[in-house]
Amino acid sequence: MNAQNATRYRSVRVTSYILADCVLFVTALVSGLLNGVPLPNVAPIPVQVDLSIVAFVVLPIALTLSAIARAATRAPTDIVLGALAVPCLLAGLFALYQHVLATPGIYWGGLLTLVAGTILAFAVLADAVIEYLVTT
Repeated sequence: MNAQNATRYRSVRVTSYILADCVLFVTALVSGLLNGVPLPNVAPIPVQVDLSIVAFVVLPIALTLSAIARAATRAPTDIVLGALAVPCLLAGLFALYQHVLATPGIYWGGLLTLVAGTILAFAVLADAVIEYLVTT
């Protein structure tokens, strides 16, 4: 593997680690695990986008796509993560379909995507820990 490919491979891995951390942070916020932790007050940002869709759907889909991109490296663990990411991608696409095209009602797509993304985030971070323990 030449230096340029090694840099791409490393940046795809680090991107998946960062996205996994973000998904787990959103999960911790939603589940109430961080209720006792003092978080800094941030001024509201005027945006035109529904931030719940970004937190519940876009972050897990981005993690899923990064895991699928890792599968292109053909390392055995990355292929397994890519295979685990396919159901998460389907859940995310269902959530986007339900948000955009479905009739009003109970919106289960975001919760389903967040749960699938959380499982994938745990798998990605477990891979990171195992890689760190093996290489040191």
